Amino acid sequence: MDTTKQTAEQTAEAERATPMRKAEKFTPGPWLDCGEDMTRDVSAELRRRGIPHSPAQYDAGRKREKIMKTNITDTPRQLKKLVDVLARLGHRAVVPRLYRYESSDPTRDAQRNLDGRTHYADADNLRWYKSRILAARADAEGLLFVLLTSDAADAENRRRVYRVVAFDLFGTVIFCNSLEDAATTSKGARKHFAAFRVNLTAHYRAVLAERVERLTKELAEFKAAKRALGKAPSTPADPTPATV
Repeated sequence: MDTTKQTAEQTAEAERATPMRKAEKFTPGPWLDCGEDMTRDVSAELRRRGIPHSPAQYDAGRKREKIMKTNITDTPRQLKKLVDVLARLGHRAVVPRLYRYESSDPTRDAQRNLDGRTHYADADNLRWYKSRILAARADAEGLLFVLLTSDAADAENRRRVYRVVAFDLFGTVIFCNSLEDAATTSKGARKHFAAFRVNLTAHYRAVLAERVERLTKELAEFKAAKRALGKAPSTPADPTPATV
């Protein structure tokens, strides 16, 4: 075999077998909350992408962060049923898919999850409002997405404030303090969010009812337009070709 060709094949094989670069190794991010389910999801995703990590390394990152969970009043059974219903609709593109872990970088995680639902985490939007995403996570089995942000309290960016922002599947904000009521520390923002209570079954039932009403009106408009055009003309029989 040609020596040059053999060397090229060996080099290609070595590149395929080489593990990811050191810079790509997993570093725990500033999660708002990481339960056992989240740990399993992250570990599975990291294994799928081939990123080296260890449970101990991930747990160390978790212990450095204050645990904060969304206060959901649904029972576990209600939550499971809600996830099943919305997941089925998501497969038919009727509603957006459930939120999920996308990246250990909070800004990238938020942008990938919220893309197509809201412009809140878009790079241009963050730059315009002088905002930074400090932490991000999917919550409530993927039914919510939660951010911790640092925002400019004034146009000159002389003072910074902190807020927790929660989105439903459609990208609608269901919790966010105004800039005037925002906390001056991330701990204060977490405290504000800790007082928030939500029943997701009631929330999504109201959202779906509103969409049913809107789609019903749109269907009535389409039917009216169809009636206005009258009945489709009957197709005339082909004329008998003239003989020459």
